[in-house]
Amino acid sequence: MKVLIAAIAFPAMLEAQEPAKKANGCGCNFSSINQAGFLEGQSPMAFQLQTINGFKYKNWFAGIGLGLDRYRIRSVPLFFDLRWNLFNNPNTPFVYGDIGGHFPWVMDKDKSEWMTSNFKGGLYYDAGFGYRLGIGKNRGIVFSGGFSLKKMRETRYPRIWCEAPFCTQPAAVDPEVFNFKLRRFSFKAGIQL
Repeated sequence: MKVLIAAIAFPAMLEAQEPAKKANGCGCNFSSINQAGFLEGQSPMAFQLQTINGFKYKNWFAGIGLGLDRYRIRSVPLFFDLRWNLFNNPNTPFVYGDIGGHFPWVMDKDKSEWMTSNFKGGLYYDAGFGYRLGIGKNRGIVFSGGFSLKKMRETRYPRIWCEAPFCTQPAAVDPEVFNFKLRRFSFKAGIQL
């Protein structure tokens, strides 16, 4: 959790610095998008947080994102974000796409006393559209909605109980493997610095 807070706070400190004029005239600027939202699908609605840090060039933004995804099994997505503003204005619609992986961060409520589970992350993506409402030269409030997928594998190992004083342990039981494809709608709001 401390890493996530630091990842959100660091870009705000960088924004306080006045950018120097690029000698090569690139026109690239550092930008950070920090957003919160919810995920809705077959499982109950869940909360999400994201911070994306990268560079803007004209109508394009590219960056690396880190988040907290509470849908079904809590995980930490790490992804590449690319977005394109339809207009080169402070107020503009945009399209975005995120792709990467995620790392399970399993909570006690997701564990069973009858078996041991190992979770393995997999593919993560999110794609959709949104609107940026400018609140200054380089800042804005962003709203977005899209479709997201989180793949995960769970391997369950049953626990074998032997309560009789002289019982013998039965032969090992093969583990059960479950592959999850968690499809959901993603709704987010945040600020772009």
